[in-house]
Amino acid sequence: MNLFMRQHSGFTLIETLLAISIFVVASIIIGSLFISHSKLYGMQEAAGSMKLYKTMFAKHLGETGEAAIIVSPAQTIGGIPYTSTSSTVIFKLPGLDASGDIINGVYDYVVFYRDTNTLFMETDADASSQRKDIKQKVAGKVDNLIFKYDTASPANAGLVNGYLYLKSGTAEDAVSVSVYLRNKE
Repeated sequence: MNLFMRQHSGFTLIETLLAISIFVVASIIIGSLFISHSKLYGMQEAAGSMKLYKTMFAKHLGETGEAAIIVSPAQTIGGIPYTSTSSTVIFKLPGLDASGDIINGVYDYVVFYRDTNTLFMETDADASSQRKDIKQKVAGKVDNLIFKYDTASPANAGLVNGYLYLKSGTAEDAVSVSVYLRNKE
């Protein structure tokens, strides 16, 4: 066989460059799709969690406030002294026995407060009450928390308005809750 007549198998330089170009273009398209999908997922996740946080805030503040007798001006809960202000509210609730009936002269306290970007609800229950001492997260992504009272002194308030402002990246949302107190001791 003649050395000059051998057939070569393999890719030419042009074929190799074309294959690499197609691979690069496909990689860019797939990468762009992945990035845009990740952003969309992040926005949907933020919106979903903010909706949950708004619901939790409305539920907990509403139920606690409606059960409360008054707004307590100050109370030590879990060893930390709290004061009812425009950023913190302390509710004084009647203690409950095992069947859910009110125990005269026994009180539980529940405080709502913000710590950095998290809203907490902490309960300080009397030893004879069925409620338990508990600290729980109500909402995350908190941008601001404001409580407004219908009187100058929170202890005399008959109405408490709570405003929760949430922020996650570019997504923002807010919820307000109005609570009417029984004002009975």
